[in-house]
Amino acid sequence: MSKIVKTKMDSSEDAPETPPKHTLLTIPTEAMERIARSTASADLLRLRLSNKLVADRTADAFTARFLETRAIVIHGRDMRRKLRPLHEPKLASSVKHLRLGFDVRYWELKHESKNLKNCFTVFNSFMNLRSLELHALRDINFRYKMSLSDLRLPHLEVLVFYYCQFFKILTPVPELLANHKQTLTSLRLHDPEIRNTRLVKTNDWIALLEAAKILRNAATVEISTYCALVSFLPYEGSVTASDDAVIGAWLSDEYGIGTKYYRTEAGNLHGSLACMIRDFREFESLEQMDEAGVLGQFKKV
Repeated sequence: MSKIVKTKMDSSEDAPETPPKHTLLTIPTEAMERIARSTASADLLRLRLSNKLVADRTADAFTARFLETRAIVIHGRDMRRKLRPLHEPKLASSVKHLRLGFDVRYWELKHESKNLKNCFTVFNSFMNLRSLELHALRDINFRYKMSLSDLRLPHLEVLVFYYCQFFKILTPVPELLANHKQTLTSLRLHDPEIRNTRLVKTNDWIALLEAAKILRNAATVEISTYCALVSFLPYEGSVTASDDAVIGAWLSDEYGIGTKYYRTEAGNLHGSLACMIRDFREFESLEQMDEAGVLGQFKKV
């Protein structure tokens, strides 16, 4: 019987290459981040948060690039799905900045008041949240807006209302400010969508400024109005002289031609608010604002 001899493969022959097998530990951090940002799924977040080795290896970059900002648009159909990953304790403790948008299809929220209240309870678990942006708070259910007063974030420093119509959401704002009066350093009210002053009650603007008085004097308040014929600056015949005004004002076309920005003086919030309340005035036209000496006080940027 012939003997079978096993020999090694000739080194001159090319051995077939076996593709490397990747696990979560061998996937580059950058790839993990791209996957996370593109899917943002609850399963992926749970997988990473439940794997200690993966979490340790990618913690800094993952937190810095993904977890610090969590943008959510809420409406009835997928609210539960989008809020599900926020229940992860490790995720909640890592979020520093939250941008919350509200879908304009508000009729889908009419029967969701209980879940909406739970939504804000979830956000209260973001114990390390530093800044909160609330976008498009306007055509939504009244009880939804009232749920804003349930927010209590112990380290909140910056609160932004963006593209909001303040006259429709004013009710919970004073309580929201009161809940964070010790930590807030900046309140920003960006409302370039108000175009008709007849929609805005004078006392609502005053009430907003009065509510901001509860903040510390070191805090700042910024207001922007797009084509709204309202002013917080001294005008001809007002008690405050232009030279004594303690408020910054400038014009910018960033959000539309003629957007007017106002900012309180640093370290003198209460003095600035007092001037703004005293000098608040609604005008009928830009020509009237110009004749009253208001437009000339704005700096152009």
